[in-house]
Amino acid sequence: MRYGLNNVESDYYEDVGVVFQKNNRPSNLEHWHNCYEIEYVISGTLKEIINGHVYEVSSGDLCVITPNDYHKVDRDNNELLICNIMFNEGLINENLLSKLETKPIQTDVIAKLSPEERSIVDFFIGSIETELKNKKQDCELVVRYLINIILAIGIRSGMKNSGIIGDYYKIRKAIRFIKSNFEKPLGLKTVAEEVGFEPNYFSYQFSKNMGVSFKTFVNEVRLNYAARKLEESAMPITEIAFNSGFGSVATFNRQFMKRYGLTPSNYRVNNQIKNKRR
Repeated sequence: MRYGLNNVESDYYEDVGVVFQKNNRPSNLEHWHNCYEIEYVISGTLKEIINGHVYEVSSGDLCVITPNDYHKVDRDNNELLICNIMFNEGLINENLLSKLETKPIQTDVIAKLSPEERSIVDFFIGSIETELKNKKQDCELVVRYLINIILAIGIRSGMKNSGIIGDYYKIRKAIRFIKSNFEKPLGLKTVAEEVGFEPNYFSYQFSKNMGVSFKTFVNEVRLNYAARKLEESAMPITEIAFNSGFGSVATFNRQFMKRYGLTPSNYRVNNQIKNKRR
């Protein structure tokens, strides 16, 4: 569930541009997506860790995760069941997209829904699932409409501090720059200058808002890209290492092993076998 819609291990409705899944084993590895995600807790409790901040989440809570959010889930019990809906920004109403893109990184991102709001969200999620399975006329239009209503409810109920705030906005800009340029030499000073920060202040603000250091985040972006290429392609590992932005194959192998617990070659074999079984 790290990358884009077509790399998610779940039901991808390509003609609509939506991933819909009900899941009781969410990822406990820190990751990010190239798409947006609605996460709705149907039952159970969990800890949602977003940009280094821990949120207690329980049945009826809703979370909207953007491509700029670095996150993972810690399960609290075995009764957990969540619904994940993932989609690209093209499905989002412009006003809602603006609110999502300019919200502070550290903010109230978990929507604690009222009973009335939960009833609405339950109904709309059920309707999305039905539409995706039946694929009636104008399915894409209906699904888009329902997703935007859920987003609007989540934003209204959970994001009380929305609006452009200088430092937050610049950190988001830095994240976008990193994701677009990770294959190049990418030092802290370069990115700080790109967004108009003094390097030491940028380093402090990045760690404060993201919960990880600048170096750790860049490394994670590179490793995510490398893992995707290992899963999807026959590209030589040496080429993947350099295309991912690592200065040497030895450094790549060491960092990959540390992150995934497998060598790149073993990771490729294991994950390509899994993909063939699907």
